[in-house]
Amino acid sequence: MANEEKYEKINITIVKEDGDCVPITVEAAPYEFTIGTRAKWEMIIADEDVNVKKGDCLNIKIRPITLHSYTIALPCGFNQHPIVTSLRVYGACGPKPVEVARDVVRATVLAMDDGKVKQGDLLGVLNILPVMFTRNARKPRIVREE
Repeated sequence: MANEEKYEKINITIVKEDGDCVPITVEAAPYEFTIGTRAKWEMIIADEDVNVKKGDCLNIKIRPITLHSYTIALPCGFNQHPIVTSLRVYGACGPKPVEVARDVVRATVLAMDDGKVKQGDLLGVLNILPVMFTRNARKPRIVREE
């Protein structure tokens, strides 16, 4: 991997506290990290009832999960629900750096069949892994906010 990564301008859409989507431009650089060998499983549990139709891709409210600073979340590859499969999870206000704690409150799921997701259903599992930077990471800089 390269010794010195250069900043690159990228566009990110964030969701503000009031629910508005706002596009911003940041300068960011890739950086290297090491994943720890000790991990934790967190359950992705539905926090609402939702009727789904086969092929629907939708966002479902889940019980909040806190990702501590310097951790990453990888979805477990085994499907835990008979009707939907979890694709990703996300917080209320868009992406945050790994150096800060993040709260996950929604899951994007794909319906594999017609049916109903019930509050309390296990939708999937997250593998939570600690990370350490192998060199100084350069924090993204906001260049433009609309």
